[in-house]
Amino acid sequence: MTTQKSFLLKVIFLITVVAALLVYAFFFSKKKLVYATAGEKINLKFIVPKDMVPGEYVFYFENGDKATRKLCFCLKEKNTFPADCSGDVLYLNKNPGNERSVPTKIGTGLCNIQPVDCGEYASRIHLYKDSLSMTDTISVDIGIKIPQDVKEADKINVVMNLYRLSDLKNMYKDSLRLEKSIVIKNGLANQ
Repeated sequence: MTTQKSFLLKVIFLITVVAALLVYAFFFSKKKLVYATAGEKINLKFIVPKDMVPGEYVFYFENGDKATRKLCFCLKEKNTFPADCSGDVLYLNKNPGNERSVPTKIGTGLCNIQPVDCGEYASRIHLYKDSLSMTDTISVDIGIKIPQDVKEADKINVVMNLYRLSDLKNMYKDSLRLEKSIVIKNGLANQ
Protein backbone atom coordinates (compact mmCIF):
# COMPACT_ATOMS: atom_id res chain seq x y z
CA MET A 1 0.00 0.00 0.00
CA THR A 2 2.78 2.46 0.88
CA THR A 3 4.72 1.50 -2.25
CA GLN A 4 1.67 2.32 -4.35
CA LYS A 5 1.20 5.63 -2.51
CA SER A 6 4.89 6.48 -2.93
CA PHE A 7 4.73 5.67 -6.65
CA LEU A 8 1.60 7.82 -7.05
CA LEU A 9 3.25 10.77 -5.28
CA LYS A 10 6.30 10.46 -7.56
CA VAL A 11 4.08 10.44 -10.67
CA ILE A 12 2.14 13.49 -9.47
CA PHE A 13 5.40 15.30 -8.66
CA LEU A 14 6.83 14.45 -12.08
CA ILE A 15 3.67 15.64 -13.89
CA THR A 16 3.72 18.89 -11.88
CA VAL A 17 7.38 19.55 -12.73
CA VAL A 18 6.84 18.83 -16.45
CA ALA A 19 3.73 21.08 -16.53
CA ALA A 20 5.64 23.89 -14.77
CA LEU A 21 8.52 23.60 -17.25
CA LEU A 22 6.14 23.68 -20.22
CA VAL A 23 4.36 26.78 -18.89
CA TYR A 24 7.71 28.48 -18.19
CA ALA A 25 9.05 27.59 -21.65
CA PHE A 26 5.86 28.88 -23.30
CA PHE A 27 5.98 32.28 -21.57
CA PHE A 28 9.78 32.59 -21.78
CA SER A 29 9.88 31.91 -25.52
CA LYS A 30 6.97 34.31 -26.07
CA LYS A 31 9.01 37.17 -24.60
CA LYS A 32 11.88 36.52 -27.02
CA LEU A 33 9.62 36.73 -30.06
CA VAL A 34 7.82 39.66 -31.64
CA TYR A 35 4.41 38.95 -33.16
CA ALA A 36 3.18 40.98 -36.14
CA THR A 37 0.65 40.95 -38.95
CA ALA A 38 1.06 41.58 -42.68
CA GLY A 39 1.61 45.29 -43.41
CA GLU A 40 2.23 46.19 -39.76
CA LYS A 41 4.97 48.71 -38.88
CA ILE A 42 7.07 47.61 -35.92
CA ASN A 43 10.14 48.82 -34.05
CA LEU A 44 12.90 46.38 -33.10
CA LYS A 45 15.19 47.50 -30.30
CA PHE A 46 18.65 45.91 -30.12
CA ILE A 47 20.06 46.56 -26.65
CA VAL A 48 23.84 46.57 -26.28
CA PRO A 49 24.84 44.44 -23.26
CA LYS A 50 26.57 46.30 -20.44
CA ASP A 51 29.35 43.71 -20.25
CA MET A 52 30.71 44.66 -23.71
CA VAL A 53 34.40 45.53 -23.90
CA PRO A 54 34.72 49.36 -23.82
CA GLY A 55 35.67 50.96 -27.14
CA GLU A 56 34.33 52.27 -30.42
CA TYR A 57 31.91 50.07 -32.38
CA VAL A 58 30.17 50.07 -35.76
CA PHE A 59 27.11 48.01 -36.68
CA TYR A 60 25.16 46.64 -39.60
CA PHE A 61 21.91 44.75 -40.18
CA GLU A 62 21.16 41.63 -42.20
CA ASN A 63 18.62 38.84 -42.57
CA GLY A 64 19.00 35.94 -40.16
CA ASP A 65 19.74 32.46 -41.51
CA LYS A 66 16.72 30.66 -40.02
CA ALA A 67 14.06 32.93 -41.52
CA THR A 68 11.27 31.44 -43.62
CA ARG A 69 10.69 34.91 -45.13
CA LYS A 70 13.54 37.34 -45.80
CA LEU A 71 13.22 41.10 -45.76
CA CYS A 72 14.23 43.45 -48.53
CA PHE A 73 16.48 46.06 -46.98
CA CYS A 74 19.38 47.99 -48.48
CA LEU A 75 21.19 51.30 -48.22
CA LYS A 76 20.78 53.53 -51.26
CA GLU A 77 23.29 56.32 -50.62
CA LYS A 78 26.78 56.11 -49.18
CA ASN A 79 26.96 59.28 -47.10
CA THR A 80 23.33 59.95 -46.22
CA PHE A 81 22.38 61.11 -42.75
CA PRO A 82 19.92 59.75 -41.73
CA ALA A 83 20.54 56.49 -43.55
CA ASP A 84 18.59 56.33 -46.82
CA CYS A 85 16.99 52.89 -46.53
CA SER A 86 15.12 50.95 -49.13
CA GLY A 87 12.56 48.16 -49.09
CA ASP A 88 11.12 46.99 -45.77
CA VAL A 89 13.29 49.25 -43.56
CA LEU A 90 11.53 52.44 -42.48
CA TYR A 91 14.16 54.08 -40.27
CA LEU A 92 17.23 53.60 -38.10
CA ASN A 93 17.65 55.31 -34.74
CA LYS A 94 20.48 55.14 -32.26
CA ASN A 95 19.65 55.77 -28.59
CA PRO A 96 20.00 57.60 -26.24
CA GLY A 97 18.29 60.63 -27.71
CA ASN A 98 16.94 58.89 -30.84
CA GLU A 99 19.90 60.18 -32.81
CA ARG A 100 19.77 59.06 -36.44
CA SER A 101 22.51 56.60 -37.31
CA VAL A 102 24.20 55.11 -40.37
CA PRO A 103 25.26 51.44 -40.34
CA THR A 104 28.25 50.17 -42.28
CA LYS A 105 25.75 48.38 -44.53
CA ILE A 106 22.21 46.99 -44.45
CA GLY A 107 20.94 43.80 -45.90
CA THR A 108 21.92 41.00 -48.19
CA GLY A 109 20.96 42.52 -51.52
CA LEU A 110 17.37 41.24 -51.69
CA CYS A 111 16.18 44.57 -53.07
CA ASN A 112 16.43 45.59 -56.72
CA ILE A 113 19.40 47.81 -55.83
CA GLN A 114 22.90 46.80 -54.84
CA PRO A 115 23.51 47.35 -51.10
CA VAL A 116 25.96 50.16 -50.34
CA ASP A 117 28.94 49.79 -47.99
CA CYS A 118 29.22 52.99 -45.92
CA GLY A 119 32.58 52.10 -44.36
CA GLU A 120 34.11 55.26 -42.93
CA TYR A 121 30.76 57.10 -42.98
CA ALA A 122 29.12 54.68 -40.53
CA SER A 123 27.96 55.93 -37.14
CA ARG A 124 30.17 54.99 -34.21
CA ILE A 125 28.76 53.68 -30.95
CA HIS A 126 31.11 54.71 -28.15
CA LEU A 127 31.15 52.41 -25.13
CA TYR A 128 33.29 53.72 -22.29
CA LYS A 129 33.50 52.49 -18.71
CA ASP A 130 31.28 55.39 -17.58
CA SER A 131 28.67 54.76 -20.28
CA LEU A 132 28.57 51.03 -19.51
CA SER A 133 27.77 51.67 -15.85
CA MET A 134 24.99 54.16 -16.61
CA THR A 135 21.40 53.16 -15.97
CA ASP A 136 20.47 54.26 -19.51
CA THR A 137 20.63 51.44 -22.01
CA ILE A 138 22.51 51.89 -25.25
CA SER A 139 20.54 50.51 -28.14
CA VAL A 140 19.95 50.72 -31.87
CA ASP A 141 16.38 50.74 -33.17
CA ILE A 142 15.28 49.67 -36.62
CA GLY A 143 11.80 50.30 -37.99
CA ILE A 144 10.44 47.50 -40.18
CA LYS A 145 7.33 47.35 -42.35
CA ILE A 146 6.14 43.76 -42.50
CA PRO A 147 5.56 42.85 -46.18
CA GLN A 148 1.96 42.33 -47.31
CA ASP A 149 2.65 38.92 -48.85
CA VAL A 150 3.76 37.15 -45.64
CA LYS A 151 1.92 34.02 -44.60
CA GLU A 152 0.69 32.90 -41.19
CA ALA A 153 3.55 31.37 -39.15
CA ASP A 154 6.26 32.87 -41.38
CA LYS A 155 9.36 33.75 -39.39
CA ILE A 156 11.44 36.85 -40.11
CA ASN A 157 14.87 37.12 -38.48
CA VAL A 158 16.68 40.46 -38.24
CA VAL A 159 20.31 40.42 -37.10
CA MET A 160 22.39 43.34 -35.83
CA ASN A 161 26.14 42.74 -35.96
CA LEU A 162 28.25 44.98 -33.72
CA TYR A 163 32.02 45.21 -34.32
CA ARG A 164 34.67 46.84 -32.15
CA LEU A 165 37.08 49.12 -34.00
CA SER A 166 40.13 48.61 -31.78
CA ASP A 167 42.32 48.29 -34.86
CA LEU A 168 41.56 47.11 -38.37
CA LYS A 169 43.34 43.75 -37.98
CA ASN A 170 41.33 42.74 -34.90
CA MET A 171 38.05 44.41 -35.84
CA TYR A 172 36.09 41.14 -35.61
CA LYS A 173 37.69 39.98 -32.34
CA ASP A 174 35.20 41.78 -30.07
CA SER A 175 32.02 41.33 -32.03
CA LEU A 176 28.43 40.65 -31.07
CA ARG A 177 25.52 39.23 -33.06
CA LEU A 178 22.06 40.17 -31.75
CA GLU A 179 19.02 38.58 -33.37
CA LYS A 180 15.28 39.31 -33.19
CA SER A 181 12.62 36.97 -34.54
CA ILE A 182 9.26 38.14 -35.85
CA VAL A 183 6.49 35.55 -36.12
CA ILE A 184 3.55 36.35 -38.37
CA LYS A 185 0.07 35.86 -36.95
CA ASN A 186 -3.14 36.73 -38.77
CA GLY A 187 -5.19 39.38 -36.99
CA LEU A 188 -2.97 39.51 -33.90
CA ALA A 189 -1.71 42.87 -32.74
CA ASN A 190 1.97 43.34 -31.88
CA GLN A 191 2.69 42.23 -28.31
